[in-house]
Amino acid sequence: MGGKGGGGGNVVDGFTNTIAVGEGEVAIWKSAGGLSLDINIPQDGQRLTFSKSGGDARLALGIRPTASLEVGFGLGWAAVWLCVAVGLIAALGRADAVAALRRRLPLLAIGVGLLWYFLLPFGISGFGLFVVGAVALAWQHRNGK
Repeated sequence: MGGKGGGGGNVVDGFTNTIAVGEGEVAIWKSAGGLSLDINIPQDGQRLTFSKSGGDARLALGIRPTASLEVGFGLGWAAVWLCVAVGLIAALGRADAVAALRRRLPLLAIGVGLLWYFLLPFGISGFGLFVVGAVALAWQHRNGK
């Protein structure tokens, strides 16, 4: 084992391209740019072209971990249910709570139905809840009450 770098093997720009492990040597990389990632890019589907005026064109990929997405969606749902809870507390804190809740129930059904349709499974059920809320709201305001 000799040469620059102290690990044996071939010397490339002051670094070796092999590493000594026990009795044998294991290759780290075999071509120029050993610190690059080997990424298989699909050749079919939508073709995207990236260009830069002057200089070397570079493509930077941002990878977002699924844990941060789950935390973000969890915080969003917590905010939605917090708003629902505050609305129920405000509605039920009145003397005429039943009448106030009955007046607001169609709007609540419309909102929950839309959220269900776009964000949860079984979207047809959410759409059904939206339609029921819209019909109830129209029935409430049929004579301009």
